[in-house]
Amino acid sequence: MIALVLIISVTISKSWAVEALRLATGEWPPYVSKDLKHYGVISLIVIEAFQLASNQTIKVEYHFFPWQRGLVLAKQGKYHGASFWGKSAEREQDFYYSNAIFEGPYMIWHLKALSFDWSNVSDLQPYKVGGLIGANYGDAFQQAESEGKLIVERTPTEPPNFMKLLQGRIQLYPLDREVGYSILRKFYQPEQTRKIVYHPTPLINPRYYLLINKKTKKAKDLIATFNSGLDRLRKNGRHEELFNLSRKGYFNLENQRDNTVQKEQITTL
Repeated sequence: MIALVLIISVTISKSWAVEALRLATGEWPPYVSKDLKHYGVISLIVIEAFQLASNQTIKVEYHFFPWQRGLVLAKQGKYHGASFWGKSAEREQDFYYSNAIFEGPYMIWHLKALSFDWSNVSDLQPYKVGGLIGANYGDAFQQAESEGKLIVERTPTEPPNFMKLLQGRIQLYPLDREVGYSILRKFYQPEQTRKIVYHPTPLINPRYYLLINKKTKKAKDLIATFNSGLDRLRKNGRHEELFNLSRKGYFNLENQRDNTVQKEQITTL
């Protein structure tokens, strides 16, 4: 497979003996996408953290793959690392983890007209729940689903589930908060989005990290440099500023909502 290579040009440090920091990544807007300005908010945070802490001497190069494929290639050493992943014991055998770049709470979305409250996964059992094929919504949710206590209707893509909420085909849909905002902004009309809310209690609140292959030269130094830059971005307010810009659609290359795409990708599921 040939990766689409997207390069942010910065002068490379002579003390770091590679041409660029080559990271495998994937598609998950609004966090990362080859179709977003700066390739999304997380891509820009990674770039700016390295720039800030290295005095602009580290160049970041992104290679886009399906997520699992990119991780395998990074593990094999064909790329220096991967951006971005959650922690797992298996991945920790091969990669050093940065400090958490961000937390991505999964909220339970529903229609505003639905009187809904929950504190335990068992509270979800009376409802029709939507989900994404292959997504992990936490141990309690996954166990309830596997035991048949929770009926989940999963789809291959995320955008159609909001239409299913609007049509009453499902009643609840767990989804990352920022991804939900992005989908509603891109595919749905304001009169539709006003009908959709989420419960304030997250279903899960995963953290995501930059991974650097342990065999990469000066891997620990790269992690330390990134962590330093990330900490400075948080302290000077830039980290929060970038997320606020993302919520306002700053990273979108096309600001107009594409209703043709909406009809093709959502209503014909």
